[in-house]
Amino acid sequence: MSAAPTLLLAATLALASLAGGPAWAEEEERREPGLAIHLPGSSGLLGTGSMVDGELPSPLFGEPSPSLRGYSARFTLRYASDLRQRDLLGSRETRRLREVRHELTAFHGLTVHGLDLAFGLPYAWNLDRARVAGGSRLPGDDRDGVGRVVVAAKVGARIPNFVVGKWAIAGLSAYGIGRFPSSARARDELAELEAGLALIGPFGHALRYHGNLALKQRSGGHSSLVFRIGGSCLPLSGEDLSFRFYGHFAGEDHEGGAGLDLDFEIGGQLLLFGLVTVDVDLSLGVLDGRYLERPLRRRLEGFAPTRVDPGEAWTLTFGVGVVL
Repeated sequence: MSAAPTLLLAATLALASLAGGPAWAEEEERREPGLAIHLPGSSGLLGTGSMVDGELPSPLFGEPSPSLRGYSARFTLRYASDLRQRDLLGSRETRRLREVRHELTAFHGLTVHGLDLAFGLPYAWNLDRARVAGGSRLPGDDRDGVGRVVVAAKVGARIPNFVVGKWAIAGLSAYGIGRFPSSARARDELAELEAGLALIGPFGHALRYHGNLALKQRSGGHSSLVFRIGGSCLPLSGEDLSFRFYGHFAGEDHEGGAGLDLDFEIGGQLLLFGLVTVDVDLSLGVLDGRYLERPLRRRLEGFAPTRVDPGEAWTLTFGVGVVL
């Protein structure tokens, strides 16, 4: 991984953990997240979009919050539409790569005190990779079927006494997310494992900062540093209606000089009558490194780009479900 971005991002995340929000001397001075803490992110774990939440309602370590329910079972159906277009610049030619993917994933999640578990079974279709310029169309890959199964887990701790001046970390969790090919349609996709830490802290008035820092390992030996940093706001938190919106940057710094991928995510989560969940998430590409997955490099028939110019890149996700 490139050293400068890695050090800068690690330092930024470390500073954010210390300057995220004021520490309350009295617990009742904080606005508790209520049932909204049980809203799942895109990995199936509790969180916002791709961000893994650093807080659990009744952690394994530290004092639980008496006002939060310490358990939940979640069932979510999430649809994602992804478009990514890039210009691959070589020494003698330029090729344009367009990738379109639609995926429907059924998630089941379970939270018991300080342990959070999730399992996802995705179905993908209309996977289209094409060279629009500089060569013929790539070999077709339009098969439909089950994609990479998602298995995730998180263990959390509350740290009320971790204070520097007026700043505090409210919660810290260790998490792991694995994605594994499970069918013939997914045989060209790589297995990957992301493992790291998630933290959360209060700004006040239902504001929270969030941060993730993790290592990701793909089959074949490729590794990268994953980071996410941002915040969320909970303007409504009640028995009948809870609403949370969020925004954060999500980055991945690849080894071997492949550069940094950076996206900006924004979205909202709705909880109705303490039962029905609705979430919408939009991810926009900001930076695009030169990393191309091994199956895609094979399909490019030996073409090795020296630079990647990002074009249109976005992912829209919509989910509905229930939490019990």
